[in-house]
Amino acid sequence: MDTLLLLLITLSAGIFVEAQTSPNSSPPPTCKAYFTVLETDEVTVGLPMLGLNAPQLSWYSKHGNTGKLAGICYWDLTGNRSQLSLAEFISREKSGSLQEPDAPLYIITWGESLVSQPYSHTYQTQETSQVNVTDQNGNTSSGTVTVPVTHTHSGTKRYYVAAGTLQRWDKKTQAFIPVGPLHNHNRTVFTSASTSLLKDGLDAVRKAEESQK
Repeated sequence: MDTLLLLLITLSAGIFVEAQTSPNSSPPPTCKAYFTVLETDEVTVGLPMLGLNAPQLSWYSKHGNTGKLAGICYWDLTGNRSQLSLAEFISREKSGSLQEPDAPLYIITWGESLVSQPYSHTYQTQETSQVNVTDQNGNTSSGTVTVPVTHTHSGTKRYYVAAGTLQRWDKKTQAFIPVGPLHNHNRTVFTSASTSLLKDGLDAVRKAEESQK
């Protein structure tokens, strides 16, 4: 992740320094803060990808910019796409222009991985068996006996984890300033952890803005 952050800082500084006013790229004026997202992990094959991925975009279109997150707006730099490679974005902007938001800008840089964790579980049951007994006189009798039986189950749990960093764009220094680390708190077995991390990131943006008041 550190390598990605250094790359992002270097490339983004060049983009914003050369930015000019453009009606087509100007964000809505009603937002109190803006955010964008940069992902690099196994899913992107190590390539920095700008913008919300499909699960994040689905969640944000339904629940973003509402409730306690109202006023925190997604600054879409992908051209209405799910994601765009950072290299392609920079190539496009070299021939155009980009206007900085008129409110604080944050960026969530993150990555996701599938973690495997072995487990072993042991429990005991009581099982009854039929027995036959013959005494010294040759007489046979039958009965039951209860004995403890130990069972062991083992396997591997697989779940997604995501981690990243929240940064804030500083117009004076023309650089991103770290706000703090991000970690998803929910282990998801079947789906991406990216939405959980996005929620944590937007909540961190809200808290950061409240601390500035």
